[in-house]
Amino acid sequence: MTAQSRVILCGQTAQIANGVKAGLLPEYETIHVVFSAAAGAKDIPHLLSGQTPPVADEPNVGTGNYSQKADAIITGGAYDDGKFHEMRSACAELPGNGGVPWLRPNMSTPTPPLGHAYGKAVVDRCKACLKELELAGKLGSDGIYFY
Repeated sequence: MTAQSRVILCGQTAQIANGVKAGLLPEYETIHVVFSAAAGAKDIPHLLSGQTPPVADEPNVGTGNYSQKADAIITGGAYDDGKFHEMRSACAELPGNGGVPWLRPNMSTPTPPLGHAYGKAVVDRCKACLKELELAGKLGSDGIYFY
């Protein structure tokens, strides 16, 4: 990979998000983090349109580097079908549904309890999925993929 890829992370807590964000480095820069489907439905369409998201009540734990749009969106286990589709549907008016792959956890794959080991397992699975998408030339193309 010649350049660092950029991701939007959808998580449940800042603690887990910060661990995942750190684990994705140096290959992947987490430019923005959302903690609810409502925030994702509000922020993600702006980000995929090359715009800065609306100002939030609390600071974002992403890098805030919005100079280019994200290459992928990663959702965590707290985002069930309804929450996932709420965010994705908010992007339906964008060309190619925003033109990025959306990653979801494969809930049938066992994971450790919440904590450091959980974060590491999620990071390893995300990195493997992102690498497969990159090698297949699918970063920057719409789709839903399970990690």
